[in-house]
Amino acid sequence: MTARRGLPWRNGTDEAGFTIIEVVIAAAILAIAIVLTVTPLVSSMRALDRSKDVTIAEGIAQGRIEQVRALEFSDIGHPGSAPDGVIARSETRTVEGASFLIETTVEFVGAASGLDIVPQGGDGVEGMFDLGVNYKHVHVVVTALGSGADPVTMDTLIAPSTVAGLEDKAVIEVAIDRHEPFDPSLDPTPIIRISGPWIYDSPEAAPTQYFADVFAGTYAIGLVTPGGWMIHPDSIDSGATSVTAVLGTKSQRTIRVYQPVSLDVVVLDDDTGLPITDALLTATDLAYGPPITNPAGDYSFTGLVPDRYEINAVATGYRSASAEIDVPGAGGGNSATATIRMAPQAFVGVDYDFFVDYDGASGYHTSGATVQVTHSSYGVFVGTTDETGHTVIELPASTSGFTVTAATPWGHDPATASLTTGSSPGSGTLSLTAPPVTDVFSLRNGAAGPAGFFEYKVGSGPWVRLLANDDGRATFVVPEDDGTIVEMRTYCSAADYPASPAKTRSEPLDGRDFSWNARASC
Repeated sequence: MTARRGLPWRNGTDEAGFTIIEVVIAAAILAIAIVLTVTPLVSSMRALDRSKDVTIAEGIAQGRIEQVRALEFSDIGHPGSAPDGVIARSETRTVEGASFLIETTVEFVGAASGLDIVPQGGDGVEGMFDLGVNYKHVHVVVTALGSGADPVTMDTLIAPSTVAGLEDKAVIEVAIDRHEPFDPSLDPTPIIRISGPWIYDSPEAAPTQYFADVFAGTYAIGLVTPGGWMIHPDSIDSGATSVTAVLGTKSQRTIRVYQPVSLDVVVLDDDTGLPITDALLTATDLAYGPPITNPAGDYSFTGLVPDRYEINAVATGYRSASAEIDVPGAGGGNSATATIRMAPQAFVGVDYDFFVDYDGASGYHTSGATVQVTHSSYGVFVGTTDETGHTVIELPASTSGFTVTAATPWGHDPATASLTTGSSPGSGTLSLTAPPVTDVFSLRNGAAGPAGFFEYKVGSGPWVRLLANDDGRATFVVPEDDGTIVEMRTYCSAADYPASPAKTRSEPLDGRDFSWNARASC
């Protein structure tokens, strides 16, 4: 039998096998399937690597920002550049086997044009000029080398500890510490004024008040709208009420203010319970001082700093007595009361006439001076000079060992003397002087006492009443402080106070004594 040509050969069965073509086609399909599966997998792995690189880069950038913030402001910059500093412009770091390029750029920024570089105002004052190119902008770029990840960028703005201004201006910041007790609803924060080469008022009554664009010089800090507030003695004593504006910097001060309080004292005879009407009272702030002595018979103290006080009472014929009291006390408010009881002391008396004047100034006998006579057994005897400069005090007769002191609240050095009384009336003169490093103010031709009087104010301090003698004269003494303004005025009577002074005068302290011829017509 002859076989047929062109028919496939079968291997003893009826089932068909794979032809070579079928095998080739199947292999091609398998290869395509593998390629289609591997490519997304590779892409996903690359995306994961890039995401990891970005995460690491973000951590490096944030770390660099924190490192910069921890530096001193003067060190934020590049060596030999402007701004100068210690930061390298670029460096490479390896993290988990990958390399990262860190590029840091530092530049001065600001707004000489007056635009805010941050929303609240780069100088800390919203709506006010940012003063000059005085801040530093730090720009950090971290790039993962050999990675397709985009670079990570971060920025920060750093202000100096003292905010610089334009080259010809300065900034002054005054924080206000309100001394308790006070009523926030009734006692709003006062507005601050700085006075010197120029006068500037704060735009708002805020706990911290700013003065921008200040010219150089020394300024006195005062209250333009006191609202009853006074500057606390510790701020005055510490020099916090004076500030120097330095071009290109911010000067800072904190001043303490308080609402003045009052104290009324009742003085009684310890035996009878009856009032004593001629005692001399002295109130001493136990924290700050100095003592405040009222004229004999005046038992009301006003304008006190809220604090704890010792009240001392002396009166002729009585042993001295004292009491401590909180003013205004635990109940708050703005006033307090106290009672002092004095024990009588009997003796055979004799009158002594004491005359008080100012040393080296003829005609300047002193009205309102306190004369205090002290004895170890008999206690203290006091008197206040009248407009003629005299006070008469009854003392134990024929007794030795007295010490006599004349003093005023107007800056004079006290005058002291020893005294032995006889059996008949006597007299003596005590001459006040000026302490070293002070300026003496001699006032004449003012309104004559007892109705007329002077007032004076040193810098931002309170007005001080100065009694005039019967010739319309008085003296007061203040510490030398060049440039501080001393204001003076004279009144014909209490009815004219405070709106209608007969004359006024202002003078700066310059290390020399000063004489004012008021020429008041009353």
